[in-house]
Amino acid sequence: MIGCRTVYIYATLIYAIINLPSFCQSYTFSSSPITIFKYQLPNGLTVLLNPDTNFTGIYGAIAVRAGSKNDPKDATGIAHYLEHMLFKGTQQLGTVNYSQEKVYLDQINMLYDELTLHKDPKQRLNIQKKINQLSIQASRYAIPNEMDRLLAAIGAQNVNAYTSPESIVFYNYFPENEIERWLDLYAHRFHQPVFRLFQPELEIVYEEKNIAIDDYASALEEKFLSLLFKNHPYGSQTVLGTTEHLKNPSLTKMYQFFQDYFGANNLALVLTGNFQVEAVEPLIRKKFGILPSRPVPPFPKFEEKPFNGREYYTCNYSPFTIVMLGFRAASNNHPDEFGLNIVSEMLSNSGKTGILDKLVLEGKLASASVLYSAWNDYGFFQIQVTPAPKYYSAKKAEAFVLESLELLKNGKFLAEDLEAAKNNLLKKFEEQLEIHEQRCFSISEMFTQYRPLNYFELYQNQIRQAKEQDIIAISQKYFQNNYLILVSNKGTPPREKLKKPPFEPLPSNDNYRSTYAAYFDSLPIHPAPPRFIDPEKQVQITNVGRRNYIYWSYNPINNIFHLTLKYPVSYVQYPILPFVIKYIENAGTKQLSALEFKRQLFKLGGEVSFEYDIYYFYVQIKGLENNLESILHLVKKLFQEITSDENTRNIAWQEEKEKRLSAKNEPQELANALNQFLIYGENSPYKYRPTLKQLNKIKPDSILKVFQKVISHKFYAFYTGKYGLDNLKLLLQPFSELTTQEESTIHVVPARIVQEPTIWVYNFQKAKQSNIFFFVNGKKVDKDTIPFIEAFNRYFGEDMSSLLFQQIRELRSLAYSVSGNYVYRHFPNYSGYLSIFVGCQGDKTNETIDAIQSILRNMPWKATQLDAVKTGLMQSAMYSKPFFRELPKQIYQWRQWEYTCDPSLLKLPIYHHLQIDRLAHFFNIHLKNNPICIGIVGDLKDFNLSSWEKKAKIRKLKLSDFFVY
Repeated sequence: MIGCRTVYIYATLIYAIINLPSFCQSYTFSSSPITIFKYQLPNGLTVLLNPDTNFTGIYGAIAVRAGSKNDPKDATGIAHYLEHMLFKGTQQLGTVNYSQEKVYLDQINMLYDELTLHKDPKQRLNIQKKINQLSIQASRYAIPNEMDRLLAAIGAQNVNAYTSPESIVFYNYFPENEIERWLDLYAHRFHQPVFRLFQPELEIVYEEKNIAIDDYASALEEKFLSLLFKNHPYGSQTVLGTTEHLKNPSLTKMYQFFQDYFGANNLALVLTGNFQVEAVEPLIRKKFGILPSRPVPPFPKFEEKPFNGREYYTCNYSPFTIVMLGFRAASNNHPDEFGLNIVSEMLSNSGKTGILDKLVLEGKLASASVLYSAWNDYGFFQIQVTPAPKYYSAKKAEAFVLESLELLKNGKFLAEDLEAAKNNLLKKFEEQLEIHEQRCFSISEMFTQYRPLNYFELYQNQIRQAKEQDIIAISQKYFQNNYLILVSNKGTPPREKLKKPPFEPLPSNDNYRSTYAAYFDSLPIHPAPPRFIDPEKQVQITNVGRRNYIYWSYNPINNIFHLTLKYPVSYVQYPILPFVIKYIENAGTKQLSALEFKRQLFKLGGEVSFEYDIYYFYVQIKGLENNLESILHLVKKLFQEITSDENTRNIAWQEEKEKRLSAKNEPQELANALNQFLIYGENSPYKYRPTLKQLNKIKPDSILKVFQKVISHKFYAFYTGKYGLDNLKLLLQPFSELTTQEESTIHVVPARIVQEPTIWVYNFQKAKQSNIFFFVNGKKVDKDTIPFIEAFNRYFGEDMSSLLFQQIRELRSLAYSVSGNYVYRHFPNYSGYLSIFVGCQGDKTNETIDAIQSILRNMPWKATQLDAVKTGLMQSAMYSKPFFRELPKQIYQWRQWEYTCDPSLLKLPIYHHLQIDRLAHFFNIHLKNNPICIGIVGDLKDFNLSSWEKKAKIRKLKLSDFFVY
């Protein structure tokens, strides 16, 4: 549910005169018809509204101007933990009888305060046992997941929240006709909240902390920030908090944090989507007017002194050497932050044309990345590089970075590169505005970062107006000889595990409903016409050549096109396909070096990238609409005249090596590899690929032969933009002429057939978590089965209102991450399968596996939970539509299943009449009693394999059994 997320979106606003009440300000974007309205309620709550009929549904958020930096010094992690607890309900929501529940909750609160006073393990254990017994009594009144189920019932999606150093944000998508019920629920959750089910949620926070401990990159970043900010909480207080503080949580301090920072005057309501301001304004005043206003504690000033020259530190946290340089930089709302964004783009960018990117292409660095973070109190500029192997040391890598900064400080860069960097920033701003969720986050951050509404206008203007002398001056100002350097050598970060407490699981009241839930049902659903897609009107289809097709859709938002060429090519046909992609991404043409090719593409505002999955090879091209012809001409040249070059091959090989080395040291990456092995066996993409030693023997000419074979297959082109279809067809004709394969059928990789229950285990001794996957074979799927699969997935394990989430996380506190889906192919008449993922503490592995196996063998069918599933599916079918960029691909997918209209029209009556016995019938036919295959990546010392020996075949794996290195 969490994690620190920073979303940067830059937009331009100009003042617009609109007939609105005097209390309301409005601004309209100059580059597109997007308007933001802002006003405050009498209680001080800020309201930011962005109506836009280009969106279906609404994204809503509550943003709080407080985060981990506001945690008490002796209770770090409180803000993040509070974020979790605000999903637990109120005095009327999530309980069958709050007055009786409160008797136990008050005692639990006192015992947690007492726990912080004791160090003796026996005393602490006795207190924890008392807390557990009281929690069991209190849970008899609690209704777990009730808020999640209410949101699911209105068709809400992406229900989540995040905590950062500066903010806490709660958000989700919902259909526009449910605006009143969403507003009521989101206002109610912050009015008299109750922090029930505290003990099991604490275990979930433990899980999340252990996940972070297992991730070397998180540990390295935490180390870097602690050295960068020696006084400010940015460096001394992490979002998740310290292990010691998590062991000693305080409900008293959590309630105090809520009182201090969740007053209406410190909150913002953000809505973006399909609604009318005049219609929602009175509802907002009625619902959110109940929230009280409170004084906000002043945040103390923490002074960070300049670095004392070159401050050098080392650690052993990473699987290979990483060099990190840190410079103090401008904070939010400082005039220099505009120029620093341009500097970041000039050093490294998505087009790989930056000064540091050039060093990678030349083989002087193995990798490079740049991060400029502007926070409210301080900013910092981080440069992270990996030294090239054999040839250069960490010291030499540092020298390369400093030399690159000197180029900026001395103005030794081309004016056209500066213009390209500026244009790319402006293009990124336009692209991110397209996305419903990110626009909502951007507006939320406008509040939490204390931005004025005209900040977006100021930003774009400053980017456009920046001159060479501005970049030189900013570089000279911030890149001086006082900086931080952290070198991480090969090793493992220190890991202190949070152990499983000796708690009994809590009983469930999930069949009950609270008084608020009954009231919620009575609230009006506002009429709104269903939105169905007309494939023939919204997407045009034509052929180019004999076998290739274009799916064309109009872009209503901006002047940026997206074009994807999709080739039916599998890695099983071409095992070196991932290596081929890395080669292409670093290659040039006969007339243009790799850097010159990328610079020309970048100047045009264009980008090209390559991807693959188990079915297809993708060429993804995007850029400015007026440069479409020139961009495609460059990509065509790459296709036809790509050079055979040993240095390019070496760079590609080094990238693949770094990727694999990183993956083999990451438990979650290894778990993904093991999961693919569970599903596909020897055909897993991690198993089928050549070793690094084998790749190193492959010559550039052999790589190019594979690439030419791949693009000789037929393709499907998916386009969104404003370029006419007939003209686009002419531009794609040269790509069509490369199609020489007579047969280009899709190669479907078969799933493993499990004959008997099997547990595959990889002993990864560094892991503090166990990452567990379950795989169960299913039956062939036809079009008529899909509505029941969708209903089963929502009921079983798709989101926080599901059975799995409730049984494994809420009631038993076994895992932070748990999800499960019945997966079916992109094409009809292929077998589906059930896939479940659980990430749990190592010492919970046995209990977690036993619990999930018990659920699969004795599936609970609860008719009371089906109602929310049905109404949620119906709401989604009527109002949730694909993002406009996805429309061409969606129509292609529908055609694979022989749909001639929007499938939602056909599914709606099935959802409406759905009964619980029909879900049980689907499960019994497709999954019940089928052998269960389990994959575990974890430390064998933490769990006991012998308990399963009579139930399943145990297979201990070597890394090479499922992960080719």
